Amino acid sequence: RIISPAKPSAILLMDRERRKKGMFKFLGAVPFIRRMMLAAMISLALFVLISLSSDIGEKAVDLFEMSGMTLLLNELFLLTAAGLGASFNALFKANRYIVNGTFDPKYETSYWIRFVLGILAGLLLATLVPIGEQLGKEIGEGAKAGHMGFEKPLLAMLGGFSANVVYQLFSRLIAGVASVVKGDVQEQTDAKIQSVKNQA
Repeated sequence: RIISPAKPSAILLMDRERRKKGMFKFLGAVPFIRRMMLAAMISLALFVLISLSSDIGEKAVDLFEMSGMTLLLNELFLLTAAGLGASFNALFKANRYIVNGTFDPKYETSYWIRFVLGILAGLLLATLVPIGEQLGKEIGEGAKAGHMGFEKPLLAMLGGFSANVVYQLFSRLIAGVASVVKGDVQEQTDAKIQSVKNQA
């Protein structure tokens, strides 16, 4: 009660980690934070290095019109952008628990699952949802012919940051397709009501 909202287990964990020696201790108070920080720095380094390629930017066209190394580099570029968004989200959320002393290591797996889901969601949002081109046309000249612009990496980062939003988006799309295949919900309800009346 004295240390609330901090938890004794979290404080003991951070105390044990503080007593240990290691060259990466400056990255975080607990091992998970250090590993996620490394994932974020690797994503950032790859994002910068891949963006130096001439295949990213002026020579970039629609992903579905690419092939070979150009396609691979552009896909990796979007993956690293999604990784940046996913690691940013994970670190931001975990930092609150570290500061409050309520971090629980048993939830570490869920953080990594959300990190991977964020990468997948960012890639799907940037490559399959045609929002990027329209966004670029509305904001500026980034979507001009033969230029990736900033909209696809931005969508990848946003998808990585909030995989839940992408999940809801695809769920809505699936529900819409299902309603077309199965028929209108109101029609189904009316048919069931009529069936009950007929039985009565």
